[in-house]
Amino acid sequence: MVAYVQGDQTVVFQEGAIPGLNTYEAQILRQVTINCPGPGTIVAQATGHITWLSTDQDIARIWFHPHNVSPYDWETPDYDNLRIFTDCNCADATDQYSPWSISKVYTVGSAGNLTVRVCADNPWMESHIEIGDVSMQLMFFPQ
Repeated sequence: MVAYVQGDQTVVFQEGAIPGLNTYEAQILRQVTINCPGPGTIVAQATGHITWLSTDQDIARIWFHPHNVSPYDWETPDYDNLRIFTDCNCADATDQYSPWSISKVYTVGSAGNLTVRVCADNPWMESHIEIGDVSMQLMFFPQ
């Protein structure tokens, strides 16, 4: 079984561009729910790109945030899968474009809905980034 979401979508991380955006405040990029008919394994995958908009050193953090998967809940982001991306302090921001992908395997103990979010933040307020074209899928393999 596969559940997915894709399409044109962009989140700009810049003070004032998103209401309430503060340092370390995560933004949800995508969310996918899959109905698991019983115990098994979920493979979560997400891809997209980052456009670096400023000439200061930029950094982006991206991770999965699962729900209904032991030992995770909505209060426990999966920082074990945290990915950090940087522009390596390039001086020219006009052509900086970085594709990214993350994946993670989760074990499902019983039937039910499983929801996973892919989230991101920009911990440096002096830098500005854009994350776009985010696609996400969950694949269920029965036990």
